[in-house]
Amino acid sequence: VVKTGEQIDLFELPIIKCWPNDGDPRKCGYDISPEQSGTAAGQGRFITFAGMYTIHPDDAGKPEGTPRPSRNIGMYRAQLIDKNHTAMHWHMHHDGARHWRAWKEKQKGDTDAKGMPCAIVLGGEAVLPYAATAPLPPGISELLFAGFLNDGAIPLVKCKTIDLHVPANAEIVIEGY
Repeated sequence: VVKTGEQIDLFELPIIKCWPNDGDPRKCGYDISPEQSGTAAGQGRFITFAGMYTIHPDDAGKPEGTPRPSRNIGMYRAQLIDKNHTAMHWHMHHDGARHWRAWKEKQKGDTDAKGMPCAIVLGGEAVLPYAATAPLPPGISELLFAGFLNDGAIPLVKCKTIDLHVPANAEIVIEGY
């Protein structure tokens, strides 16, 4: 099943609220309500155990088959904001955040530039969560490490709407910018 545009409704997915105070900025010391912050519709629900696939803008758009050394899989919490938006919660030092900063810099002065492509992937080979969270040295791909652990390459397919590749065995892929 592929849904695009107005068909998308993330509320249809089993996205749970993990902790009682999730989604309420007041519980974190901010003087703002979920309604004021724009997060009320999501009711504090987060995608918590998915691979977040990103790429640095220097490697994006390269021809098929060209190496893309900055491909990254991280495991970050994605907060459900509304029926077709999530907000990524990542630490500043992680590759996903570094990619996001590079995309924001690329967008400066370019009103036609799209945001950072990101695929939120649920499912795939069992080794992927470990590979996504392993403290690998810079330049070592999580997919390469996952293939080593899997005793063979992880089969990938191109995303439908963004320029990223994700595991062919994924159960759910949420694509966007």
